[in-house]
Amino acid sequence: MSRATEKWINALISSGLSVVDHRGLLPSKRDWRRRDVADLRGVCWHHSAGSRTTVDALLPIARYHIGALGPVHLTRDGSGAPGIAYTFAVVGSGTVYVLNDLEAYTWSQKGANKTHIGGLVLGSFHATANTYGTTPTRGQMFSVRKVSNVTREFLRTSDRLWVAVHSDFRDTVCPGDSIRSLVVHSMRGEKRPWGNIRTRQQALADVGVEIHVDGVWGPHSRIALEGFQREHGLTVDGMWGPKTESAMVLAVESLDRPVLTEIRRDGRVVRHH
Repeated sequence: MSRATEKWINALISSGLSVVDHRGLLPSKRDWRRRDVADLRGVCWHHSAGSRTTVDALLPIARYHIGALGPVHLTRDGSGAPGIAYTFAVVGSGTVYVLNDLEAYTWSQKGANKTHIGGLVLGSFHATANTYGTTPTRGQMFSVRKVSNVTREFLRTSDRLWVAVHSDFRDTVCPGDSIRSLVVHSMRGEKRPWGNIRTRQQALADVGVEIHVDGVWGPHSRIALEGFQREHGLTVDGMWGPKTESAMVLAVESLDRPVLTEIRRDGRVVRHH
């Protein structure tokens, strides 16, 4: 048994969290290779993008990850991972289920698997592409904050990304608006330009996209966003991910720059920002 993981679990329990040691109880194909706990810098949060928020939802996730249900996205050949690819999960009640040792080199967030443990919040929390309409429970929001802070102290880290979200490392809507808002814009103190549907619609309208600003994200809003993505060379998926938001920041900032007119001696008129 991992002594570091046992100490981490005890730290979580001492903070008031309900914790269940679920290691070894889900299907797996082989052991994960190991990483050094000293290299860990924090937690990276994910959502399951499904409607089920109870512990029984972990079984189909584990079966998918190991390739028992068909080709899996975690490997190039679709063969599957050694086991469920998260260190822990938070169910709807807020209870934390520990799924792997801290040392298990799980494949939760490509590019940061060595430095971050993967935390899964069961549910689907992306406002503009939310199939199931769920939102994090109060218990889940409490646990996200508590686990993040306890883990930061446990790892004794001061890294800026001590608490991260999946979209910090790739262009994805995971873990959805609610969790991202809590983690990035509340716990990390980073400003969020567009925190709801109406402000996103208004941003699209400001940069010249034809859209009705009504606070409801329907098919017309999605088509409008796809048009913006297409115009700016982004992946056209209708998702307001970090790359789309970055492009919108640049587009809006360009509107605020004064246009200067310079008349040269040769009579040419040059306009520039």
